[in-house]
Formats: sequence, structure tokens, C-alpha cells
Amino acid sequence: MTYLVVMLFLYSEDKTFIGAVACFTNILAQLHVVLYVTALYVLRPNILYLLKSIQHQFWEIENCKDFKLQLDCYKTLHVLKWKYRIFCTLLFFCVLTYYYGRILESKETTPENMMFESYIPKWMNFWVMFAWQHLPAYGFPVIELAMDFTVFSIVSLTAMQFRLLRHEMEVIFKDSKDGIFVMDKFRKCSEHLTFLLGENTEDMLRAVVYAALMFFEFFICYCFPAQSLVDESQKIATTFFDSGWYNHLKYHRNTILLLGKAQLQVNFTVGGFLNLDLQTGLTMARSMFSYSMFLRTMTILKEEL
Repeated sequence: MTYLVVMLFLYSEDKTFIGAVACFTNILAQLHVVLYVTALYVLRPNILYLLKSIQHQFWEIENCKDFKLQLDCYKTLHVLKWKYRIFCTLLFFCVLTYYYGRILESKETTPENMMFESYIPKWMNFWVMFAWQHLPAYGFPVIELAMDFTVFSIVSLTAMQFRLLRHEMEVIFKDSKDGIFVMDKFRKCSEHLTFLLGENTEDMLRAVVYAALMFFEFFICYCFPAQSLVDESQKIATTFFDSGWYNHLKYHRNTILLLGKAQLQVNFTVGGFLNLDLQTGLTMARSMFSYSMFLRTMTILKEEL
């Protein structure tokens, strides 16, 4: 497929800058999916281990004694489901428009109207090639959707776990007459915080981010949930500090250990040099807008000349 895309540009009589950009974009789209498939295959044991750990280690919402927090968590899950539905709708609408919009508009059997703008060998019938391209054409969005929302769901649910942990640490000294009960709560919070600060989620996300080349999914499925997770993790130390620990000095050692662990920051990076957060997404949006304006200006100048 990539070969045919390149051949269309090389054999075209009118080689333009816009044509080169279209060819490059087409190749990047295919490379994007290849990287996703590679990431899914290489990281398959890590992803499976992480999902099993989440299943056993994540706290159940039903066990939370704060009714308001329960409602907030269920609301978050409801929002996640709607984000998934909206994302699927937008994705497949864009895919169908891109695949069939050109040929429905012009009704011409030209290489430019293929699902992927590609060269058609002389011995190959247009409709045979068009039908064959349905295989990768519909495999690509399914693979991207699977990877994007795997990461999106894991990061969003981890942020929810930080909210549950914050509440547990906030009420850690309630019913403190029973020292054994308080120590159990310390142990429970410490173990859960250790799990949430572990490297499994971060390692998987870092590897997957190398494959995140498209703006929309990078912004929606990576920057937004990563920012939410960072915000929730940063509130841990403040919440525990306000729990009234100074009235229970006999637990000072456990308090210091847990408070020190809560100071650890959760930061996702792209390749170790760029933070993955909302600010990065907005910076990327501005850069892409500037680049699109540059291409538009070049197109206008070419038409005037």
C-alpha cells in the first residue's frame, strides 16, 4: 500500500508541494497504524499484566463510604462512556467521509478517488483495487481505536483511584480509638499509593506515545486524561496534610512515611524530554494551526502565480 502511494506521486505529471504533503500524510497515516500494531504486539504481556493488576488492585467504587464521592465516580464513568461513543461516532464519520466522499462527488475512477490515494497498475481494475483497500481501510481505525481507548481508560481510571485514595487518607484518623484499625488503614493507603505510583502504567503509556502521531487522538486520549491524573496525584499530599494528623502524634512515623511518599509526582513524558499534559496539547495545537496557515498561504501564492 505504501509503495502504491509513493508511486502515485512519482508517476504524476504535475508534482506539486501540496501533492508531496498529501503523499507524506498518507504514508504517515499508514506508519501510524503500523506503530500501533507493533506497540500492541510488543507490549502485549505488559498490557495484560497491567489489566490483571488493575482488576485485582483497584478499589471498588461500591466500597467507598462517602455517598457523594460514589456519585462523582459513577458520573465520571458515565462521562467516559459518552466520550467513547462520541469519539467512535466522529472517527467513523470522518473515515467514511474520507473514503467515499471523493468518489461520490466526482464519480470518476481515478487514483485520487481510491480510499488511499494510490497508483493503480494498468493490469488492475479500479473496483478490484478499491474493494481490496477496504481491508486495511477498516482495520486501521479499529486498531487505533483499541489502542487509544485502552490508554485513555487506564489513565482516567487511575485518576479516579487517586480520588478514592485522597478520601481514604482524609478520613484516616476517624474512629482512631482502635490503634490496630488505624495502622491497617495506613498500610492499606501506603500499598495502594505504591501501586498507583508504580511504573507499569507510565512505561506502557511512554511506549505508546511514540506511536501517537495524530493530533486529535493525541489531544483527547492522551493529554486530557494525563493532565487529570497529574492533578489528582498532586492533591494527595494536601489532602492528607488536612486530615488532622497533628492531633495523633503517636502515629508520627507512619504519617511521615506516607506523607513523604505522597510527595512523589506523577509525570508522563514523551521520550523523556516533553511533558505529556494539557499545556503540551495546546502548544501542539498552536503549532499545527501555524503549519496549516503556512500551507494555505503557499497554496494561495501558487494559484496567484
